[in-house]
Amino acid sequence: MFRKIHSNRDPSVTLFGELRKEFAVCYTKAMGKFESLLKAYPYHCYAVMLILIPLSCVYVFILSPRTGHTLPAKQAIKTQPVSDSFSGMIHAGNSLARTISLKKEIESIVAKDTLTAKDGLRLESALAELEQIDQSLKQKP
Repeated sequence: MFRKIHSNRDPSVTLFGELRKEFAVCYTKAMGKFESLLKAYPYHCYAVMLILIPLSCVYVFILSPRTGHTLPAKQAIKTQPVSDSFSGMIHAGNSLARTISLKKEIESIVAKDTLTAKDGLRLESALAELEQIDQSLKQKP
């Protein structure tokens, strides 16, 4: 899983370097036209820039839809009395102790080579009791 990967790739060759080599002609041509436009109409370009900044602010803060960006409603924190918390802890501890004893009982039954009808009934009742404990713990917050 943690094997080191060996590669014979030249470390100086990168994705952006290759893209730059591929599109260098188009990039320099576009930059030349953009520079000549800025030199020919500097005032107009500056005015367009100043108009676009407030328009983009208006769009972002007023016109753009806000789907998925709503804050979740804050839930009221339900406080419980201290006695309720202690009884919950005692109930959880009792459930844990009973679960461990049921697990040991199930393991001892499963470890037998042959099972009798009495073993089958004990196994079914133990599994049903585990289900009941699980359901009671899921209902408690």
